[in-house]
Amino acid sequence: MRQYIYLLVLTAVSIIVDSYLNQWLGSAGVVLAVTGTGVSQLAEWDVKGGLMQWWTGTVDPGSIAAAAQEIETFTIPGATAGDPVWASLEAPVANLNIQGAKVTGTDVVSVYLGCNYGVTTAVDSTAVVVQMMVLKRAIASS
Repeated sequence: MRQYIYLLVLTAVSIIVDSYLNQWLGSAGVVLAVTGTGVSQLAEWDVKGGLMQWWTGTVDPGSIAAAAQEIETFTIPGATAGDPVWASLEAPVANLNIQGAKVTGTDVVSVYLGCNYGVTTAVDSTAVVVQMMVLKRAIASS
């Protein structure tokens, strides 16, 4: 249980740092990408207020311009608008970060990848594995 809490904390810190980097670097543009492949559920836990699920999927982002963003989508069955999502890369990739993640449609999670290399150099990564935690809420939010 402790290792899962560490994963959640590290992912939350990663999202906060990425958010500040995005605000600092700005966004030169957004590219819509194809749906991630190889999506599979690794685990799930009953938690107070819902069901926490751990998913993994693979994407091959295109070339992301300097200070720009690309959106990758994953099919996560049962994900609904308002469900919190945490995402992280399985392994570090130079100058590529996750700027955030959210449910953008029924069964669709969007992960926002960004190039944090500066203002002049694009990043072109090979396929990366994205880890996602989705809290499927049993209680409606107000």
